[in-house]
Amino acid sequence: MATEASLKRLRDKYSSARPLERPFFIGERSWAMFTAYVYEDRTIQELADSSGLSLSRVRQMLRGVDAQFAVPRKTGLEWTSLTLQSPVEDLDVSVRARNALHHIGCNSVQDVLRLDMSGPLRRLGNATRAEVLAALQNAGFRHPSLASPAPEIATVTRSLERMHARIDGALKTVAKEVSLLQDRLRKWQEG
Repeated sequence: MATEASLKRLRDKYSSARPLERPFFIGERSWAMFTAYVYEDRTIQELADSSGLSLSRVRQMLRGVDAQFAVPRKTGLEWTSLTLQSPVEDLDVSVRARNALHHIGCNSVQDVLRLDMSGPLRRLGNATRAEVLAALQNAGFRHPSLASPAPEIATVTRSLERMHARIDGALKTVAKEVSLLQDRLRKWQEG
């Protein structure tokens, strides 16, 4: 089959060096597909039939594992757990969040931890920021912006000041109207 021929290079590439266990950064299902295809010589069609996935999804999973192996890793620890040197690809975040992190210059977990997230960052909105912070926390890292609630307190303080100013303005307007009505009432009683 032509499709299997295009992925045959995976078998050639990985058949001699089989990892003993699944690297943490590869999902269990993808790993099962990859090992069945590369090391057990199962066909893509067999994998699709046994998993209930489409042929294109199986191919995508196989290519995804290959792409994860291609990401440069500096130490052996990066295969078993997330380290400061782990690439951003190992963070459990969406592709959108990963792309945003790369766009602002983050290539490793350490780069993400160095980001100043106390203010707005282009391409890193509130939802993406929350996703990244949650992924770091789930992996055992605490971003410095979570260490103190100062940014949140400053935001709440500014909001309260704006509300106070609006209330003062509204009360002044009401006070003027009451004063004008009192003046009219006095003039009417005198007149």
